[in-house]
Amino acid sequence: MAAAPTLQRTYDVTVPPKAPPGHSTSDEDQIVVSQNKRDTVWLNQEEIEIAALPGRMQGILAHRLSKQIFYAGDSTLNYQTALMTIDLLNRSGAAVGIVTR
Repeated sequence: MAAAPTLQRTYDVTVPPKAPPGHSTSDEDQIVVSQNKRDTVWLNQEEIEIAALPGRMQGILAHRLSKQIFYAGDSTLNYQTALMTIDLLNRSGAAVGIVTR
């Protein structure tokens, strides 16, 4: 029986830093912005004017470790309207994930 050398592979990985004490990382802190075809916008469960959205998002994100938010547009929503809202969110400093149904 012959002994063959074992090949070892290494992978570089980046692990996210641990959250400082006092910062919550639970699902309760998720931010979801929803929009329907009538241009009604909700920030989680609260209805909000689209013009007030950038200011509110900047205020919320300033105190958060994670800038991740989720956007859920109605399936009948105009594509341009959805992209304009996503652009507002991006300019507010958010990292936007799109929710598909």
